[in-house]
Amino acid sequence: MRLDEILPDQLKKDLTLAERRLLECIANDEEADFSAPDDDPTQGAAWGPDRTIRSAFLSWLCTNQQAAACIPPKGIRIWGARIEGPLDFEGATLAHRLSLIRCAIPEGIVLTDARTRRIDLSDSYTQRIHADGLAVEGDLVLSGARLENPNGNALSADGMTVEGDVFLDQGFHATGAVRLLRARIQGQLSCRGARLENPNGDALSADGMTVEGGVFLHQGFHATGAVRLLRARIQGQLSCRGARLENPNGDALSADGMTVEGGVFLHQGFHATGAVRLLRARIQGQLSCRGARLENPNGDALSADGMTVEGDVFLDEGFHATGAVRLLRARIQGVLGCRGARLENPNGDALSADRMTVEGDVFLDEGFYATGMVRLLGTHIRGNLECTGAQLENTDGNTLNAEGMTVEVGVFLRQGFHATGEVRLRGSHINGQLKCTGARLENPNGNALSAEGMTVEGDVFFDEGFHATGEVRLRGAHIKGSLSCHNGLFENPNGVALNLEYARIRVLVDDEDSWPQRGQLRIDGLEYEGFAGDRTPMDARRRLEWLRRQLPDFRPQPYDQLARVFRRMGRETEAVEVLIAKQEDLICYGKLSRWGKLTRRIFGVTIGYGYRSWLALLWGLIIVIIGYLFFELAYIFSLMVPSSLAIPTDSRHSAGWRLPPNYPRFQALAYSLDAFLPIVDLHQERFWLPDAGKPWGAALWYCLWFHILAGWVFSTLFVSGVTGLVKSRLE
Repeated sequence: MRLDEILPDQLKKDLTLAERRLLECIANDEEADFSAPDDDPTQGAAWGPDRTIRSAFLSWLCTNQQAAACIPPKGIRIWGARIEGPLDFEGATLAHRLSLIRCAIPEGIVLTDARTRRIDLSDSYTQRIHADGLAVEGDLVLSGARLENPNGNALSADGMTVEGDVFLDQGFHATGAVRLLRARIQGQLSCRGARLENPNGDALSADGMTVEGGVFLHQGFHATGAVRLLRARIQGQLSCRGARLENPNGDALSADGMTVEGGVFLHQGFHATGAVRLLRARIQGQLSCRGARLENPNGDALSADGMTVEGDVFLDEGFHATGAVRLLRARIQGVLGCRGARLENPNGDALSADRMTVEGDVFLDEGFYATGMVRLLGTHIRGNLECTGAQLENTDGNTLNAEGMTVEVGVFLRQGFHATGEVRLRGSHINGQLKCTGARLENPNGNALSAEGMTVEGDVFFDEGFHATGEVRLRGAHIKGSLSCHNGLFENPNGVALNLEYARIRVLVDDEDSWPQRGQLRIDGLEYEGFAGDRTPMDARRRLEWLRRQLPDFRPQPYDQLARVFRRMGRETEAVEVLIAKQEDLICYGKLSRWGKLTRRIFGVTIGYGYRSWLALLWGLIIVIIGYLFFELAYIFSLMVPSSLAIPTDSRHSAGWRLPPNYPRFQALAYSLDAFLPIVDLHQERFWLPDAGKPWGAALWYCLWFHILAGWVFSTLFVSGVTGLVKSRLE
C-alpha cells in the first residue's frame, strides 16, 4: 500500500512539491532533504512551496495508523523544510520516529501528553514547544535548535518522561523559559553549549526533575535568567564546567533540596552573576567550584546552608566570590578546600559557616583572601584548620569569628597570616596546637585576638615574628601545653597588649623582647606550672621585671604565683625575693592608707615583711653593739653606778670605789645584752643603773629605756617573723 493511495482527499488537494517529494522519500526509505548550504531556519518564512510542508499533512503521516504501516522503521526524516501552521500532536501517539532537522516551524509545536519513540528537532527553529506530559520511548533531541517566545515559555515539558537522553545542546538557543518541572529522564540531560535567555524570569525551570544519568550544563552553557533545580534528583553528576549564569537581581542557580548521587562541578571558568543556592542539597560525590567566579555583591554569592556533601568541597584554585559564601550547618564528609580563594563582601560576611561540620581538614590558606568576616561559630572540624598565609580584612569588625569552634587536630594561623580586624576564638576547643608563628594581627582600636575561655590541649605559639597590634586576650583560657612567645611582639598604643588574666598554662616560654611595655600586660589570676626554653628568663630579677609590666595596675596574685613556681623549682631564695618585691610594689602602687604604708615599711626594714626574720637579729646585734659602746663610755665617765643601797655607805666603796668581792662587776657588753633581751638575766641590769644625779645621767636613763623597749620590739618581730604571723597579716 502506498501513502498517496490512502491520503485523505482534503490533504491530496493542494499537495505541495515538498509534500510530493516527502511521499517519495518515505516510499524509498530515504531522507527528505530540502536544505541549502546557507540555510537559516529563522528566515524560513521566505522559503517557497518547494520547501513547504503543511502541518496537517505531517500530522496525518505521524499519527494515522494506516499511514504508520507504510512508514519504514527509521521513521520520517526531513531536512530544511518549512512547516506551515502549528504542528499539533496533543494527546497523539506517534508510531514512528520523527526527525525535523534544520527546519522552520514558526507557529510552534504542541506535544502535550503525546507519546512517541524519538523526536529530533536538531538545528530547527520554532517559537515554542508545549510538551507537558510528553512520553518519549527514546531520545528527545533539540541540539542546535532555536526557540523564541520572549514573553512566555520557549519549551514547556512539565511532567515529561523520556526513556532515553534529552539533548538541548550544541548551540541550542531558547528565548523564553525552558520548563522541565517534575520531568523524568532515564538517560542524561545534555545542555552543552546551550544558550537560554529569559532575563525577567526563569531561564531553566526543572524543579522536582529526576535524571537517572548526568546533567550537563557546560562547555559554553549560558543562561540569562534563573536556572532552577529545586528538589531535583540527579543520579549521575551535575556538570556546569565553564558555564555562565546571569541573573543579577535574583538567583543565578537555585538548587535547594537537590540530590546528586555523583559530583557537582561548578568549575573551570564557571561564572554566576546572582546567587548560587544549594540550601539543604545532598551531594554524594564532591562539590567542585575550582576557579569559579560568583558575583552577587548585594547578597549571597553561594548559599548552601544545611548542605550535605559526602565527598570534598573545593572553593579553590582562583575561586572568587563577590558576596557572602554561606555554609551554615553544612556537613562535609571530606575536606573543605579554599586555597587561594578570594572572598569579597566588605559590608558583611565573606564566609559564613556557623555550626558547619567537616570530617576532614579546612584549608583557608596559600593566598586565601577575604574582605569581610569569616564566621566559623560553633563549627566542628575533625581535621586541621589551616590558614597559613591567609589575608583577612574587616577593619571595622571581626576578621575571623570562630567562637565555640571545635577542632580535633590543630589550628594554624601562621607564616604570613595577616588579619586586619579582630580574630575571635572565644570558647573554642582545640585538641591539638594553636600555631600563630609569623602571623600579623592588626586591630589598634580593639582586640587583635580574643580567645577568652579557649581550651587548647596542645601548645600555643605566638613566636618567631608574631606581631600583634591591639590586645591579645587569653583571659580564662586553658592551655594544657606550653605558651611560647619567643621573638613575638605585642603592642597596643591604646591600652593592654597581652591579657592572660585567669588563664591556665602548663609551661610558659618567652623572652624579654616579647614582653609588652609597662602597663600593657595583664596577668592577674594567671596560673602556670613552670618555665621552659633556652631564652626564657628564670631568675627572680628578670621575672620581676616581667611582673612589673602590669604596673601601675598592681595585682598581688602574679607575685604569689611566681613565688610558688620558684619554690616548685627548688629556688626558695628567689621565691622570697619575689614575695618581698610584692610588698614593696604594694606600697608604691597599691591602694594603702598612709598608716598602712608606714607599718609595712617598718616590717620591711626590720624583718623583710616576715620573709627575712634574721634582719631582726641583725638590727638587735647593731643595737647591742651601739649599747655596748654607749654604756662603756658611761661607765668610764662614772655615769653607771651600783644599784644596791648598801654600796654607797660602805666605807670601802666610799674611799676607793671598791666593790664587795661578791658584787657583779660591770661589763658593758653583758649590760647591753641584759637590757636588750627581755627574758635573759645576765646579772647586770639589776646591779647597775645610770646615775641620775650627775650631768647626762637622766639622758642615760632615756637611752636605757629605749634599749629595753627596742629589745622587746625586735624580739617580738623576730618571733612573729619566724612563726609566720607577720606574713599572714600582710598577705
